[in-house]
Amino acid sequence: MGLLLTIPILVAGFWFCHRHAPLRYKMHRAENQYLYLHSAQYGLSLFFVSSFLLYLINCLDLSSETLNSWNIGYELLHVAVPGKTYLEYNTALFILLCPFALAYGFPIALNWLAGSAEGYKTSVIQKILNDSPLDSFLFDALINETQIMLSMSDKKVYVGFVLNMGEPNEHKGMDQEILLQPILSGYRDSNLKVTFTTDYNLARSNDQSKKLGIVLKQDNIVSATKFDNDLFKNIANTSTAQSTPESP
Repeated sequence: MGLLLTIPILVAGFWFCHRHAPLRYKMHRAENQYLYLHSAQYGLSLFFVSSFLLYLINCLDLSSETLNSWNIGYELLHVAVPGKTYLEYNTALFILLCPFALAYGFPIALNWLAGSAEGYKTSVIQKILNDSPLDSFLFDALINETQIMLSMSDKKVYVGFVLNMGEPNEHKGMDQEILLQPILSGYRDSNLKVTFTTDYNLARSNDQSKKLGIVLKQDNIVSATKFDNDLFKNIANTSTAQSTPESP
């Protein structure tokens, strides 16, 4: 009987974590025993709520009589645990299934109380990504449509707008790949000076079918910064002037 309770508690707790946005986006950071204990924590909370609901139901004589008359609990559980009454079987079945119903319903209620689904999702992800400056920078660039410059490990350079980031899942967070709408691309020479070689004119079109997209692995990003073309040209011209020797 204990095993019949333990497994549903863990599964219900994991399902709650998977459905509730703040927990779902953190799941990729939980590894090994931490994820197991995290699921057990929320599963036990759902179990105690289910037990309290059962107590309230038992306070009603009509409900107790109903639980004592149904044979569904007996049909499902008598093979695993023989020799119990209909009331005990139905009570156990309620304790097994109610946490799953709560794991389904609670996230819906919490999301509804939080307001806009997209706004709630955005605020949750922003808080989670605060511990990584690069993750936070890329996500802010995505939300605010900021033009940025990315320097890659192979010395390639891209300027553009972040169109999308990887959706967090059970194994990985958003730090997987990004989809970039390129404006300019080039490379860094041996002196790490940036030289642009390609101007993506089509990428500036409002026609979605003509927009280009480049998928970049975030692990290969060496540096990232906001990009202003006029400021970049002024800095480049200043550097060129300082490096040119004066004629005698």
